[in-house]
Amino acid sequence: MASLRERSEAGGATWRVGDGAGRHAAVVLRRFGPGRGHTQAAAAYASWGIGGELAPARLAELRPASSESVWWIERWVEGRTGAGEVEAVAAALARLHQRAIAREDPLSLASAWRQRIAALHEWLALDFSAAEVDHLTQLAHACLPAEDRQRVASHRDLDPGNWVCDGAGRIWFIDFEHARPDGAAVDLAALRRWAQGEGGAAGTRRWGAAQLAYERSGGEPLPPAELDGADLLWALHTLRWSRGRQVELPPSVETRVRAARKMLGRWLGPAGS
Repeated sequence: MASLRERSEAGGATWRVGDGAGRHAAVVLRRFGPGRGHTQAAAAYASWGIGGELAPARLAELRPASSESVWWIERWVEGRTGAGEVEAVAAALARLHQRAIAREDPLSLASAWRQRIAALHEWLALDFSAAEVDHLTQLAHACLPAEDRQRVASHRDLDPGNWVCDGAGRIWFIDFEHARPDGAAVDLAALRRWAQGEGGAAGTRRWGAAQLAYERSGGEPLPPAELDGADLLWALHTLRWSRGRQVELPPSVETRVRAARKMLGRWLGPAGS
């Protein structure tokens, strides 16, 4: 490895690597400390059939002075994060959701979502009125997955910073640290948020194109209410995660938090009526 220079923010970053012969590629690195292991990412690569040359690999030469932090390669892909047409991203997501997974969880997906709602209830009371808590809880229960809905190989942190578009227009997902079997709605709701953007007719068309590409690539269509439920849980978890942070959040995270607050504001409109 002849050269290595950072190209983006520290933490999880894209670096440009030279091979000494004038050829370069983008390599995505993640830095894991003692509080955040790579276990879910490694499990996703190993059990979902996306291992081999794309699996995380320890870079001993990049080990920092502290032995408690280690860098791992996640992808070696020439391309740009956040690029690509909405149809290509949706088709790639459908292919991910069709990966074979072990169905070992005895709890149904709907029951698991009920548990998530219950776990959030105590926290909601700290930030919302009793009427608002009741309203949000009722909405969440009204948007549960069907009782027979099966889990899929879910990325669970889908945003433009977590995919790379190569020179041929293909999409490669990165950062599988939150990945595990979950409802397809978790990823599809995130795709919808990105596709729709600020809304309007253009956003509606982009989301329609994404849905069509997802289904044509073998993805199962889901009712809008199920995506709404995933959105609601995402917004609540985002605010809960950011609430106790004592450090300044990166701009990308601040953008998420603002989007979550805006989303909850729309849902809470009828709460006082």
